Amino acid sequence: MKSVQESINKRALKAGIWYTICNFAIRGINFITTPFFTRLISKSDYGLYSNYASWLSLLTILTTLDLYTSVSRAKFDYEDNLDNYISSIQICGTFFTGICYCLVILFHTTFEQIFGMEMKYINIMFLYLLFSPSFTLLQAKHRQLLKYKIVSLMAGLSTIASVIISIFLVVAMEDDFEARVLGSTVTLIIFYFFTYLYNLWKGKNINTKYWKYALVIAVPLIPHVLAGNILGTSDRLMITKFCGSESTALYSVVYSCSLIVMVLYNSVNQAWSPWLYEQLSARNYKLISKSSKAYIILSLIAVCTIMLIGPEVVWIFGGRQYAESSKIVPCIMLGTFYWSLYTFFVNVEIYHKKTFGISVRTIIAALVNLLGNYLLIPIFGWEVAAYTTLGAYFLLLILHSFAGKNLGTDSYYSRKFFFLIAGIAFVFMLIIKVAYTDIILRLIVSIIFVSSGAVLVYKNQNVIKIWLNRKK
Repeated sequence: MKSVQESINKRALKAGIWYTICNFAIRGINFITTPFFTRLISKSDYGLYSNYASWLSLLTILTTLDLYTSVSRAKFDYEDNLDNYISSIQICGTFFTGICYCLVILFHTTFEQIFGMEMKYINIMFLYLLFSPSFTLLQAKHRQLLKYKIVSLMAGLSTIASVIISIFLVVAMEDDFEARVLGSTVTLIIFYFFTYLYNLWKGKNINTKYWKYALVIAVPLIPHVLAGNILGTSDRLMITKFCGSESTALYSVVYSCSLIVMVLYNSVNQAWSPWLYEQLSARNYKLISKSSKAYIILSLIAVCTIMLIGPEVVWIFGGRQYAESSKIVPCIMLGTFYWSLYTFFVNVEIYHKKTFGISVRTIIAALVNLLGNYLLIPIFGWEVAAYTTLGAYFLLLILHSFAGKNLGTDSYYSRKFFFLIAGIAFVFMLIIKVAYTDIILRLIVSIIFVSSGAVLVYKNQNVIKIWLNRKK
């Protein structure tokens, strides 16, 4: 029995590592190709595509109901009929997406204005929404069965094909926006169409009794996922509405840079959170306190480093035509840092199974961000979206820190330390914004920063070594 369990654990670990690497690699492909597209596509068309991608991300949650989230539980309740379960809820999602599509067609003029694009692009978007859940469901099934190779390979190949075809079409066609949409979306639609048919073939028939089961699990999670998505996309949607697609392009280049930082934070958090839960269970509060402080300091150094080289980062990913957007790099990066700070408390909330509160706080922050963007972008322009997002993340830090207090986080997380670091990062952001105007001043700030960072790392080296050794 023990050897069987060890074998399962080994397979689970191997699958988890493989999925993490594959996910990071796929995101990395999109990140690395950003400089190509910003140079091949005009700012206007790049902004239009960013608006398109934002709506596609938002509608994926609204029109597909994220039914794949129920598969992990269904694997235990319907293990012998999992293929039938997959095909059945796939049809359920298609049915709901189809109703949404019919409404859009019926009121197409209104939705063309809301989405800020022609109906032909909306049609392509909904074809994607109809078929893309098939692959998400297939991934979810294989993840539960610890069969990672096939779906990882499929995901990688489809992403590479999409990127290559997109670059080819952008070079070959006159309309860059249409080329980008056709290359990225239509390529995947064709791929997802075959996975859709495969799921139906494996499932044999449709059983509507699974619909209620999936909806009960998936629908309550939608507010949290949707609010988080709105928090990440509403700025670009409103910039397009109030300032135009070129302004969206300027903002999107910097936002793309922040995404890779978020992916890195997520990767580290996947190692941190299991370690944290282990220490919470053992009540090793002193070790958690010391390790979290070292972790936060290293995160601060990483983010501040990117702030320092903001203009160079923008040049690499966008070229000279996007130089104007470098002024919001410090603010966007600070928002990313605040996001990483509040996840310390979110991990604890998940540990104590207080997930409902996470949704509520995310919704509150999303509403504040929406209101801020709606009121301030028409007055101050596209740049203010970076500050409203920063404010929303800081609000989340406040809300989650107080929620954590009720769960006993004061025993190992010093809220004074968290907000002190948040304040230091804010002051550094202001200094860097001024330093961008003078290369000598930026050089002086860089020397002081590097020296201070080296001292902090040296003083915390023992704690860092302890945490790294514990991870192993």
